[in-house]
Amino acid sequence: YDWGEDGIRQNKELADFPFLGINVYSRQTDAQVEYCQNSVVVDMDGAQIGIIGAIGNCYYSIASENTQNVTFKTGAELTALVKAESEKLRSRGADFIIYTIHDGYDRNYAGTGSMTVGAQELHGYYDTVLSDGYVDLVFEAHTHQRYLLQDEHGVYHLQGGGDNRGLCHAEAVINFANGQSKVQTAEFIRSSVYENMADDPIVDNLLDKYEDQVSVGSQVLGTNAVKRYSSELCQIVADLYLKAGVEAFGAEYDIVLGGGFLSARSPYNL
Repeated sequence: YDWGEDGIRQNKELADFPFLGINVYSRQTDAQVEYCQNSVVVDMDGAQIGIIGAIGNCYYSIASENTQNVTFKTGAELTALVKAESEKLRSRGADFIIYTIHDGYDRNYAGTGSMTVGAQELHGYYDTVLSDGYVDLVFEAHTHQRYLLQDEHGVYHLQGGGDNRGLCHAEAVINFANGQSKVQTAEFIRSSVYENMADDPIVDNLLDKYEDQVSVGSQVLGTNAVKRYSSELCQIVADLYLKAGVEAFGAEYDIVLGGGFLSARSPYNL
């Protein structure tokens, strides 16, 4: 949403894949926005994999003017939407349900294997009721944390961290005779491992297409004599915003700063 809804609509016309957003609704009509759909079913070697997509309560990391016309249904409303969609997919023959949500657990877990977490630890963005027959695997995002978690029902929650440190990978076994499924492998694959794998030609084409824009990201804009941590950087930038705003607008200046716009990413310093 950083480029507004029109940007999303333009990208949807270019994309050869669906945009999943089961809980993205118009504020005016309270109907789901036309550029999102609830789910998609993918055939993988005869197995029907249903994928449901959603966004969390992420307004604070989006410029407010770009979400004036939309609302993200969260909490009990989101749980009800996902349950109903899962039931629909199951009735249409889905063997396995993946839930992918742009929200996640707010702490890093880099231990070997997975860590078990309770419903209370996930309640801010995920209702573990969904893990009781509705959702078989959850891929998460937004918090830039790395973890392999299991909730009280044994459903895995995976997020691969940020800054291209790695990928989350899962393998499931499906018994077509009794309809039962189980995640057999869930793991984090470090970038140092997959960087030696064969390149994806689709990604290569994208990198070539946007080479000029991507290269700007490695520009050195300035230097720091000392290490400055995220909290100090936030204060410095806030002071600069205030100074520039008062100079431009005087007493009419009014601004709200969101954390995601200012905080330094890992390693949280410059």
